[in-house]
Amino acid sequence: MDQIDPQNYLRIDEGNSSARILKPGLYDFDLQQNQIRVFDGEAMVQEGDRQIKLKADHELAVAPNAPEKTEKFDNKAGKRRRSVSLEQLAIGLRGGG
Repeated sequence: MDQIDPQNYLRIDEGNSSARILKPGLYDFDLQQNQIRVFDGEAMVQEGDRQIKLKADHELAVAPNAPEKTEKFDNKAGKRRRSVSLEQLAIGLRGGG
């Protein structure tokens, strides 16, 4: 995602949680692992009556009884994944691939 207009409201529901995308970036919503990861960007996660801001290079477990704090993770894989995605997009736009 590379642009969010101020009038748009983008929300992703996952289990008992919902995440509102605040900034353009790269996100991973993993139902198998019950986690939300932000490689680049920013999201606000709502779980019940609590709100947690999730920033770049952080993840949050959204499973029942999970800790209520974000965890920093190594974003090298995300940066590689993003560069590959941008490269694939460029190839697609040029009509190659």
